Amino acid sequence: MYPYSALAISILIIVYGIAIYLKKNNQKGLIYAILGLVVGIVMIPTLSEDHIEFTEKGIVHYTGFWFDQRVYGFDYSKVKSIEIRTDKESKKKQSQIWYISYKTGKTIRLDPADLWEMNTNFITKKCRDNMIKIF
Repeated sequence: MYPYSALAISILIIVYGIAIYLKKNNQKGLIYAILGLVVGIVMIPTLSEDHIEFTEKGIVHYTGFWFDQRVYGFDYSKVKSIEIRTDKESKKKQSQIWYISYKTGKTIRLDPADLWEMNTNFITKKCRDNMIKIF
């Protein structure tokens, strides 16, 4: 859904820019058209590549810009428990922080991307199904 939204916004900005340019022969229109093109070139592939893979072994999340992707996740068999906390980013926005405790004793702090947060219920169900305690 999100790549299509970015495509629609990109096209609208380009059309708006071209209309201003043709109507007023104004450079402002060209700036809008170029901005719309840049939005399309950067955001559409980025949103298309953002996904979470669920395998028998674990979870892997691919996120970030297409030219600088971040990959994180874990192997179910190596994780002992997960504690999910909520941090306040601002007055209106809160974000999840996942503290993943491994069977080796190591704990990592994971600040997941939006797609991960939107699928928290499904991800935690998968973890519980694989005998991982969630707090």
